[in-house]
Amino acid sequence: MTNFYGGFGLCGDSLPWGNINLPGSPITVSCSRGGICFEDTPKPIPNLVLRSADTKSWIVLIGMPIINDIDNETAIQKFIIRFFDKPEKSLREEIDGHFALFAYNAENNNVYFATDYNSFIPIYFSRQGNNVYFSSSEAKLAKELNLPIDAFGLTQAVHLGSTWGEQTRFEGAKKLRACELVVLHEMSVSKSCYWNPGLDVPWTGSFDDTVSQWGELLNKSVKLFPEYAGNYPLSADLTGGEDSRLIVAQCHALGLPMRTRVLGFPGNKDISIAQQCAESTKLELDIEEYTYQSEEELDQVIFDVCLASDGYGSFFTNSIFFATHQNRRPREYSQVHLCGMPGGEAFRGAYYLRAGVFFPSRQKKLNIDYLLKFKYLLDYSPGLTALDHARFYEQIRTQIESSLQEVDTYLAAIQVDHLLRVFQTSVWGTSIKQPFYLPLGLRDMTRSIYQMPPGYKSSGKVTRACTEKLFPQLAFMKTEMGIPTIRQTCSRFPLFVPGYISQTKQLMSGVQRRLFKFGHAKKSLSMHHRTNHHQLIMKKMLDSGPYAKWFKSADTMLTGEHYNAQTLNEMLTSARAGKCSKLITLGRVINQELLCRHVYGDVE
Repeated sequence: MTNFYGGFGLCGDSLPWGNINLPGSPITVSCSRGGICFEDTPKPIPNLVLRSADTKSWIVLIGMPIINDIDNETAIQKFIIRFFDKPEKSLREEIDGHFALFAYNAENNNVYFATDYNSFIPIYFSRQGNNVYFSSSEAKLAKELNLPIDAFGLTQAVHLGSTWGEQTRFEGAKKLRACELVVLHEMSVSKSCYWNPGLDVPWTGSFDDTVSQWGELLNKSVKLFPEYAGNYPLSADLTGGEDSRLIVAQCHALGLPMRTRVLGFPGNKDISIAQQCAESTKLELDIEEYTYQSEEELDQVIFDVCLASDGYGSFFTNSIFFATHQNRRPREYSQVHLCGMPGGEAFRGAYYLRAGVFFPSRQKKLNIDYLLKFKYLLDYSPGLTALDHARFYEQIRTQIESSLQEVDTYLAAIQVDHLLRVFQTSVWGTSIKQPFYLPLGLRDMTRSIYQMPPGYKSSGKVTRACTEKLFPQLAFMKTEMGIPTIRQTCSRFPLFVPGYISQTKQLMSGVQRRLFKFGHAKKSLSMHHRTNHHQLIMKKMLDSGPYAKWFKSADTMLTGEHYNAQTLNEMLTSARAGKCSKLITLGRVINQELLCRHVYGDVE
């Protein structure tokens, strides 16, 4: 696990933390200004605690950090000296993997904390007077400090599934963004980015040059975790998508012994495609199926389901993930399990059309309003929340404009990929509280998002060409879109026609479900989003026990004042009748209410 909590005083005095309640056997690392307490469950790539020779200064890396060439005490001491001399350079060039970093320099009494290239291990922090508190959990930070609800943050969580940038759901708390470094020096708190896209130069050259360059980075990134972990078993996801088979193909090309895994519902397309791929390529495949909580089990774990994702996402979807993993130790503690990641579309130009970027190789201007409507606000429910629509929209737009300043010299297509990375990919850490190994999220792969020409990215041209080059037999197997992951040529065009048909069907299904409010039980719809698959949970949450009282109406909810009472009450009434055209949104509403009842207690 990657849970941690701690704090530091700004005036030089030690900060009293109070009782830190973390499961297992937590480790505490402290100094004269405060310290940090974190879980240290054994895993293939462990947390790191590096101490100076006099033991007064230290560096703590929580997560799955990778630092090469520190295999002896002399090397460790040299690294510590380099880090405190130039922390930004060290973070940018020497540290890789997924991590949250905390450090204390006894010589100047400075405290540092920083995130990785995608903020996979989140850091939430809050300044309270002369003290700075931080945690891996937004909920824990809010509960410990009794922070009030932030209306804009809660509205974002309901409509978007998460908050963007440094925004959180509680006033006074902020989230550290990807590649950010905070320094506490005496009474000051400064924040900077140790890397930004402007530091790299886009690649030039032919398509084959790009395939070769990106292929080298993929090779290096995929073998990094297994090599660093040592003698641990290796496994990888094998699904109906493209990212997972790309990683499997690279492992195959490297000759790494591995098992593959597919996780899905019985009869799910992911499972059937994975079985076909495994049979054709002789890969070893483990099939694991999603499970549901029984009504009795749900009573015991309702808050656990919510807190497992820090209250983000939909309660319905999260309950499936929680039930599936509850009774077994995640494999990531006993082996290195490689997988793709949300945001892998940034390597394939998957959202260019949805963002109105029809000419990725030359289009310079991004239509922000088009992008908002067709990408980020697809599940927006006007009139549901109390925050004025115009104000909410303008605040969202301002966040996008602010983020785009980092890539204002890039083409519109790269700007789309940048937003995907900073607004979608970085949410991963809030929803996964266990070890994970994402080769596509490592340092060099992240930087390649901005280096690869967008025209070659579009429609997965580079990634598919790499898959075919690495493992042709697997590449020619059809994905969930009905197409192979092979290099695209004119003569092969007919092989990709099913993909265009599938995209059209998905578009029509989305229009039906979101605009005309029907189709929520269609078999073509993901089972996570089918109303009939969540009837038991809806009935349990809205019709029985104390939950029925909580969700009776907007007036009985702790978060009720942040909604339009009439609209919310209509949604709750419809859900009690087993009908809900806004299933995802309802799941988010439930999560926010449970989160706040955890933070503030079951109060009227």
